[in-house]
Amino acid sequence: MEPDFPIEFVIDGDPRSLQASAESLRRWKDQIESEIRARIPQGAFLTDIPIRFSFYWFSDAEEPGDLDNMLKPIIDASVRVLIRDDQQVQSIQAEHFPPSRPIDFTEPSSELLRAVETDRPCVYIRFDERA
Repeated sequence: MEPDFPIEFVIDGDPRSLQASAESLRRWKDQIESEIRARIPQGAFLTDIPIRFSFYWFSDAEEPGDLDNMLKPIIDASVRVLIRDDQQVQSIQAEHFPPSRPIDFTEPSSELLRAVETDRPCVYIRFDERA
């Protein structure tokens, strides 16, 4: 059985980057994997389809940090849980929303709306079929 897309979730707190300690990075990847597993049916097989990945960081800081290094651990955590290979991720949208940036989404999903309305910092993650 194929997973149902989109798979989206919100995690409270700041994302971890590749520069984080090994233990912090391991806990972060475990948390991502757990969130994905909670949203796919038991017994679902890994998908082979091209994936579009979205990452929105709603931070309590104005500076974005090293955004590109925050993406790799999340994508790596999806391998062998949702996708077979990170090369399936063929589209990436990543944005930092500091407190001063207005937030305006057209027709946000209920999960994205939850991220917008929750206390900062938090991260919204979405995996979807690439159109």
